[in-house]
Amino acid sequence: MQRDAEWTIDLTSVTGDKSVPRTAVGKGLLSEATGLDGTVSGGGRPFAGFREVRELNFDAYDSTGTGSENYAAAEAHDQRSEVTDFFPVTFMRGASSTCYGYVYRAVRPGTTTADVFIEFYDTGAEVSKWYTPNDPANPGGSGSGLNYTGQLIMMGCSSTETMTVETLGRLVYVFVRGRSPAVFFLDGGENDVDPENAAFNGSQVIGVTGDNSTAGQTGVPGPGFRPDFLDIDKATEIGTLPTPAYRRPSTRIRAALAEQQVSGGFARTLW
Repeated sequence: MQRDAEWTIDLTSVTGDKSVPRTAVGKGLLSEATGLDGTVSGGGRPFAGFREVRELNFDAYDSTGTGSENYAAAEAHDQRSEVTDFFPVTFMRGASSTCYGYVYRAVRPGTTTADVFIEFYDTGAEVSKWYTPNDPANPGGSGSGLNYTGQLIMMGCSSTETMTVETLGRLVYVFVRGRSPAVFFLDGGENDVDPENAAFNGSQVIGVTGDNSTAGQTGVPGPGFRPDFLDIDKATEIGTLPTPAYRRPSTRIRAALAEQQVSGGFARTLW
């Protein structure tokens, strides 16, 4: 909150002195200065204080709106939750709108477990507004929302391990050391509709739990999906090619050589 204050000390040429105890500081010097703006040079200037820009809105996260009970653990957040990491992001919704907002990690009250949420503002939407975990960009009446998590990007991650966030066009990637990454994007469907349209498919997340062993978890374990390696000549997946009768070609060469030696013949092999 910004407050008006009356300054009784001349700050145009004030100088601090930390080399001696407080009682030994000379006239015209300060032992310690608080409330000064340290970003400017010259005489001390009063720090105007902080001005509230936006209040994070995740304390009433409701997993029932996502259609999945797998995210119910993230409902533990309330006013006691502590935000430990905060990343500004800018990304695209389709090719028509730029979105900006915040990705942040919040620690559940009384635990060391954290969840990662996103809040964003869609500048190109017909009705521009902030979308938060308490008021998410949910699927419309005819949308699909296959991986809809109510703007919960990562659930049950460490609250202390290193966290980074990267954006690439429409995608917002979240990385926390020790678990698989998660990616967030807005699915506007074929016509790239905004979140207020009935055909909007919702804000989508892949990797929210880091597990795909249970239905609805939307996670990808390890480094990601296993790639398919194809044989260029036969256009066949390498894993399906028939196994050769002899895994070591030199076995047949030795057998032929031994047979010729027995019959008194001579064989020369090029290696």
